Amino acid sequence: MSTPYEFDQHRLVFGETLKRWFRRQGWPQSITEHWAKATGCKGPWASQISTCFPPEPRLDPKAQFFAALGQFNHAIAEQDFTGVTDRRLLDMLKGTQALCHDDDGTPFDAADFFSLFIGLIEPPESLQSGDTQEYSDAGAEAYGKALEAAFKKIARDNMMSAKEAWTELQKQPAVSKLYKKDSVCKGLAVDILRGEHVLTGEEIQIAMEKAGGVCACAEGLKELSGEPLKNLDKVLDAAMV
Repeated sequence: MSTPYEFDQHRLVFGETLKRWFRRQGWPQSITEHWAKATGCKGPWASQISTCFPPEPRLDPKAQFFAALGQFNHAIAEQDFTGVTDRRLLDMLKGTQALCHDDDGTPFDAADFFSLFIGLIEPPESLQSGDTQEYSDAGAEAYGKALEAAFKKIARDNMMSAKEAWTELQKQPAVSKLYKKDSVCKGLAVDILRGEHVLTGEEIQIAMEKAGGVCACAEGLKELSGEPLKNLDKVLDAAMV
């Protein structure tokens, strides 16, 4: 039986650290699973990553999870993607940064990830939590338009109608659970993606708090696209005040 994160804050810190790391690289939660299947590594699987992310981290990982996470991080550090032949996956992996120690820049290995999980070491300073970020209304409006444009491009590139693309988006791990239990977030996403709502800075903050500090809509679009969609992250960062 997994331990609720309220009773194990180290687990929450671990999940928050991974989530911030993934977001900085423009990765969907499924990136490690795609890499693992291409290289023959035994994980980390998308279901493991999603259940160690906040707001409700509940993964009770076995040793293989940490071993696989260390292997993935090593591949990122070395930019060694032997076995990966899918062009879109390679584009998402190339040029990204490994999770490293602050003091000497050494990439985290399996033991380091386990130590972080049980609270023996701290996350890199750049990935530690800070004050709640605020967003300007003007920046939020631009971000909403960027989400709409990304959604329409994905639909067009895959020969899907807007309705078909929305149906597929709701199946993505980053949004499926949130949209099922939060009709407000789901309705907001619908209106933004069809160009019928001007997003505000306050709405971004509320939506990101509900999704554990990330934009669930953007994460879902990345998963649906199979692309990092780094422009979304850049527009969101530009909206900060």
